[in-house]
Amino acid sequence: MTTIQATGTGIASIPAELATITANIDARSSDRSTSVANATTLHNEVVDTAKKLIESGDAIWHSASPIRTMAQKTYVNGQPDQVAIEYVTTSYVKIKLSNLELVSELATKLAEAGVDASVGWSLTDETKRSTESDVRKQAVVEAGQVAADYAEALGEQIGVVLSITDVSSGVQPVGPGSGVMRSLAVSAPAEVTIEDITVTSQVIGTYETIQA
Repeated sequence: MTTIQATGTGIASIPAELATITANIDARSSDRSTSVANATTLHNEVVDTAKKLIESGDAIWHSASPIRTMAQKTYVNGQPDQVAIEYVTTSYVKIKLSNLELVSELATKLAEAGVDASVGWSLTDETKRSTESDVRKQAVVEAGQVAADYAEALGEQIGVVLSITDVSSGVQPVGPGSGVMRSLAVSAPAEVTIEDITVTSQVIGTYETIQA
């Protein structure tokens, strides 16, 4: 009898089903009240957009951070004796879209409003769970096949599976990456490519052979 260890990998790539857009609000002014007021107005506008998307069934949730203000000291024309104070007020609003056809439109709307935004892609919990189950099974089958090949080369065959160890697994987007959408006024929504999500699993199997 021989003990054989073999590695198996399962992998699946499927299109994303959800898109989380993070709108980063940033308002700056030499007057603190103006900075806060501008940021608050923009923040509330984005939140209102998120709520409407949820009501229409195009989004499933949103979250909004508190508004924060800080003072930044800068030097006018780089001169240390000419100090200027700028008040920076920031916050963010996250919107998870289930209607991916609206990603481009919402991104463009935010950009035109002066908001920097980024998008992250994901799967629904149900799809994630079922796909993870599938790739785990694929990994186990592949490890068994590899072990069987080694056993055959020795003139033996797999008799008993001694153990299966989960080495790694993960879910991540693949493609050009989640870009940041800058504040550019445009006449039509920019095209956004829906990324694929790759789900992987890797196992190490330990097998005991018997004579063929």
